Amino acid sequence: MDILEPSRVLACVVSRSSLFDRTRERQYDDPYMFVLKDKVLHDDAKDVTIGYDGVLKMQGQVCMPNIDGLQELILEEAHSSRYSIHPGVAKMYQDLRQHYLWRRMKKDIAGFVAQCLNCQQCRSPVGWFEPGEARILGIDLVQDALDKVKLIQERLRPVQPR
Repeated sequence: MDILEPSRVLACVVSRSSLFDRTRERQYDDPYMFVLKDKVLHDDAKDVTIGYDGVLKMQGQVCMPNIDGLQELILEEAHSSRYSIHPGVAKMYQDLRQHYLWRRMKKDIAGFVAQCLNCQQCRSPVGWFEPGEARILGIDLVQDALDKVKLIQERLRPVQPR
């Protein structure tokens, strides 16, 4: 393809997240990030840099400000998107830590996962029973769970191929 021909068009598409732009715009509104930027400008920061795009990074991860709900937006996307399928605290922390960094990140992730109603229901044995059966506690809970497993096994026997 000769781009000098008048009938040809050369196009370049660049995709960039609006979250990235919002982060860059609001990063220095956070007092903690402002202090980090000041340290970088005065060569007092070892692991903190300002990238070519103007984004403050620490050890290669984008420093996320606690402004304008940006951290919550990342938590929501990382936990509830159709591609992540409600990861637990450890998995979510490992995934996010590769790209982002903020103060009390692990604590924020733990709090977010703890407040997720789907995760509370799926990861709690009480969520496996009917609402009226949730009153069982202790040894009775284990026995009731075993009874339910046996019942399921009995119901599956006629369906299994011989």
